[in-house]
Amino acid sequence: MAKKWTTLRKVDTPAEEESENSGSERVAPARTPRRRQAARQQSVQPAPALPPVSPALHQSPDNTPAEPVSTRPLDVEEPRILVVHDAAATYRLVEETFGNFTRAKIDSTPDVLTAFELAIRRDYQLFIIALTLPGMSGNLFYEMVARAYAVGLGKKKLAPAVVFIREVNEPLPPDDVIHDVRVKAVWTKPLNIERMLDSVSGVIKRCDPAG
Repeated sequence: MAKKWTTLRKVDTPAEEESENSGSERVAPARTPRRRQAARQQSVQPAPALPPVSPALHQSPDNTPAEPVSTRPLDVEEPRILVVHDAAATYRLVEETFGNFTRAKIDSTPDVLTAFELAIRRDYQLFIIALTLPGMSGNLFYEMVARAYAVGLGKKKLAPAVVFIREVNEPLPPDDVIHDVRVKAVWTKPLNIERMLDSVSGVIKRCDPAG
């Protein structure tokens, strides 16, 4: 009697798809325990490295020295905000709005690496980030900082609340980003001062400019 041979089709698993995308070879099905163990070792890829953090912060855009980092916890009445946006008119409007109507301290930079270093070295209560940054999305930058915090590189374990700023013709971020509890709002240009303040009222306390 002729033997029937059945050809098994190997189904790609998420780990193998990731390996393909990273340029590594797909691991063939192993027939022995020794080959299975070797295949598992071959398929393990190191985690992508985080951007390096230099010993000192870069200077701010106006070339003034960076403020030294305080080792004490920030006072609740003086929260700190990090603004990452490459349009000077936009981050200046954010600076003026929160500088006049809150007691927050605002750090602004258009540079992603400088922003990452600031995020690691200082304790922020709010990030305000362009939806599209030079070389990456604002959400990817935020997740990189969140991952750095989780492995102990920041001042705390959890990333602070975040607001994204989008251009009027720019697509909205995916639903999973919009509904993320950490995302307080997605502001669309032209920015509205009242909406800016109201959307983060649970994080940044509003105060009377005259006070």
